[in-house]
Amino acid sequence: GREVEKYTTFQLRWFASASLIFGTITTLVSSLKAVSAFDQSIKNIKAVTGATAEEMSMISDASKEVARYTPIAATKASDMALQLGRAGLSARDAAASLMTVAKVATISGEDISAVADTFTTAMFAFNLSAADAERVGKALTSTLNFSRLTIQDMGTVFNYAASTSAVFGKSLEDTSATIAVLSNMGLKASTIGTGLSNLFTELSGAETNKKFRAELERLNISIEAVDPRIHDMSEIIKTLSDAGFQADRSMAMLGERAGRILAVSMNAGTTAITNMADKMQEAKARSEGFADAMSGLENQFKSARNAIELVAVELGTALTPVIWLGINAFTKFFDILSTGLSTFNGYAIVIPLIGIGISFVVNQVKLFREALIAVHLTALTTIKTWKAAALVLVGFALISGVIEQIYTWVTGQELLNDKLVAGQEELEKSNSKMKQFSDTAGRAVPTFE
Repeated sequence: GREVEKYTTFQLRWFASASLIFGTITTLVSSLKAVSAFDQSIKNIKAVTGATAEEMSMISDASKEVARYTPIAATKASDMALQLGRAGLSARDAAASLMTVAKVATISGEDISAVADTFTTAMFAFNLSAADAERVGKALTSTLNFSRLTIQDMGTVFNYAASTSAVFGKSLEDTSATIAVLSNMGLKASTIGTGLSNLFTELSGAETNKKFRAELERLNISIEAVDPRIHDMSEIIKTLSDAGFQADRSMAMLGERAGRILAVSMNAGTTAITNMADKMQEAKARSEGFADAMSGLENQFKSARNAIELVAVELGTALTPVIWLGINAFTKFFDILSTGLSTFNGYAIVIPLIGIGISFVVNQVKLFREALIAVHLTALTTIKTWKAAALVLVGFALISGVIEQIYTWVTGQELLNDKLVAGQEELEKSNSKMKQFSDTAGRAVPTFE
C-alpha cells in the first residue's frame, strides 16, 4: 500500500514537472511567433504606406491598445492595420480607426478582415475621414442589428451601391436604412446593391424612359418628384404610392433589377425606410453594445490571453536589437561559408573560412553581450535583475498554461474529455505494472522529497 502511494505520488510529480517544462517551451515558442508576427506586420505597414517613425509608433501603440481592451490580439490588430493601409488609409488614419473597427468586429462576432473591408469601403464611398470613424462604426453595427445582413453582405452592397448613393446625395445613414429594409424583405445583398444603383440611375433619367414617363404623366407626377438627387427614397415611394402607381408594373418600366427594388420598397410600406432610420438613430450607443459583447466568458478569456501575448510583444520589442544582432551574426557566417565554397569549388578553403567565421561570430557575440548589458541597464527601471525577468517568464508560462487549459475547457469540452480518457487509460496501464516497478519507485521517490 505504501509503495503504491509512493509510486502514484512520483507519477503525479513527474507529470506536473513535465507539464511545466513543456508548457513553458510551448509558451515561449508561441511568444516568439507572436513577437515576429507583430514586428513583421508593423514593417509591412511601413512598406505599404510609407509611414514615418512617428506614425509607425502610433500604429504599434494602437494595435496594443486594441489587444488591451478587445478580444482581438495585438498580432491580429496589426494585420488589420495593414489591411486598412492597403485599402488606402494613411498610417495615421489607420491608427485612429483601428479601435472602432475592432469594436465593430467584436460586436458582430465576424471576421475582422471583412469588417475592415466594409469599413474602408464606406469611408471612401461617402468621402469620410478617420474623424468620422465612430459614425461609420455606429452605422455598420446598427445595420447588422436591425437587418438580416452580415458584415460581408454589407460589403457586397456597398461595393455596388455606396458610391452611386453618395453621388445622388444619399448619406451613409440613409443608405444603411434602405438596405436594411430591403434585406428584411428577403432580398440578397448582390440584388440590393446592383438593383439600388440601377434604380437611382433609372429614376434620375426618367425623362428618357418613355414608358415610365408616360405613366408619371398619367398619374400627374412630375419627373422632379421622383428624382433621387432631390428626394429621399421614402419620399419617392410615398409620392408614387399616394398617386396610385402599381408596384407590379415596376419591372416592365424600369427593368428587372431596378424595378424589383422599387416594387419591394413599395410593398414594405411608405414609412418603412423612415422608421428604420429612426430606429437606427435611437439605438443604444456602440460603446454600450461593445460592453455587452465583452461581458461574454469567451471574450473575457481571449482578453486574458491577449494580456499574456502583450507581455511577449513588449519584451520582444525591447529585445529586438539584440535578436537582430544574433540573427545577423549567424546569417553572415553561413553567407561567408557558402560564398567560399562556391568560389573555390573545393574544401581546402573550408578550414580558414571557418576560422574567419568563428572570429566574426566571436566579435558579434561581444556586440551581443554589450547590447544585452544596454538592455539590462534600461530594464533596471522596472526589473532590477535578470533573475526577476526569468521569474516573470516562468510566471508568464504558468499563467498562460492555466488560461489555455481553462479556455480549452470552456470552448472545447469534448477535446478535454478525450484527453482525460486517454490519461485514465495510461494510468490503468501503469497500475497494472505497479508491482514490477515498486523497487524502482522506492529509489526514485526520495530524490523528490
